Amino acid sequence: MEAHKQSQQEIREALLGRALEGFSLVWGKPSAFLKLLDICERFNRAPDIVGGGPVNAMLVYLQRPQARQLVSNRQRTELGIYAKKGEHALDILIGKKRQDRNTGRTAVWYNPEKAFDASQLESAPEPEPEPPRRAWRDLVTAIGQGESADTYRTVVSGAVPREMGVGFFPVGEGHATARIVFNGSLEREEFVACALKGISHYILSKEERYAFGKESSFTAFCCGYYVCRRWGLETSGFSLGERDFPESVENPGAVKEMVSGVIRAGNQVYAALEKELERAARARAGPQNALPGGGRR
Repeated sequence: MEAHKQSQQEIREALLGRALEGFSLVWGKPSAFLKLLDICERFNRAPDIVGGGPVNAMLVYLQRPQARQLVSNRQRTELGIYAKKGEHALDILIGKKRQDRNTGRTAVWYNPEKAFDASQLESAPEPEPEPPRRAWRDLVTAIGQGESADTYRTVVSGAVPREMGVGFFPVGEGHATARIVFNGSLEREEFVACALKGISHYILSKEERYAFGKESSFTAFCCGYYVCRRWGLETSGFSLGERDFPESVENPGAVKEMVSGVIRAGNQVYAALEKELERAARARAGPQNALPGGGRR
């Protein structure tokens, strides 16, 4: 038993080391980093998806970047599904919750496990639900909802250089409101990218640790790209260069934390925009669909 624990720990440390090496390889390389963000978005749509988290995203990137849905060995056994001949499993980490008997606190312990992409299996498992696809007009609707709630104001102005696209200006104590200023000559794809970056800035600015600068701008860019991918929108408006990577992120561990923050914030921005769209849908439905007690048909 002790030997098994030792072996598990060694494998876990080796996987973490491999992931950290990967983070150092993609940092500063725009196309590689965006490909990693694609994987992060794909495997972090829900908390119970196999392959979630920044380390697993990197492990998938290194082993099978085209993977779409991972199935752990435990799941394969339960479903009675076999891997195709000649296919090799991916090494990932599976989180398991444990409660400390003394403190009562729950901690997550990550154990190494084998997993296959659904395309490597003889029969496909039930696919995970896809998020709703959105059009660029849905983004305009979500922005309008935020404006009607008086949380921010959007302005079109030539004062913002076209190459910059969007400017974010917090207003009031605790960034209670904000002005999001767009350049007036943006193409549609550029507008989508700039709008998502601006909204991401606004949502990120609510956090105590927020400080406007190169690092927060990079995070807002990544969050906008993350949401754009989840909505199935064209991402050509997102232009990332080597100089856009913040110099303050100096080592692989810091890159991992940056990616972890992007996953968390990206999901937060996505949820906020979806909430605005739901609010707009309820407003369109009108009072005729209301039920006694405030419910809806």
